[in-house]
Amino acid sequence: MNVNANTAFQIGKYARVAGFGLGALGVTTTLMEGLADGSLSVGDWTKIGIGVLTVATPYGWVYGAADLATLAIFGKSATDHIGDYIDTF
Repeated sequence: MNVNANTAFQIGKYARVAGFGLGALGVTTTLMEGLADGSLSVGDWTKIGIGVLTVATPYGWVYGAADLATLAIFGKSATDHIGDYIDTF
């Protein structure tokens, strides 16, 4: 398969939109998870903030990949570990 520069640029645009959409979905589900118990804790706000930073920065996909790897290996994402740690205080 021969991919020219224009095709690669189009693929990159679609990947960016998909990444933003998935990130926004993640922030929304984190917010809904935090509201499920009736209040948002500092740890919940931290997880939401991490999600927003992940979506808003050009290298957020790197953190997202590391977060997913942590989830796959340990059964809990790095973001959840951070939020839960903050809530212990």
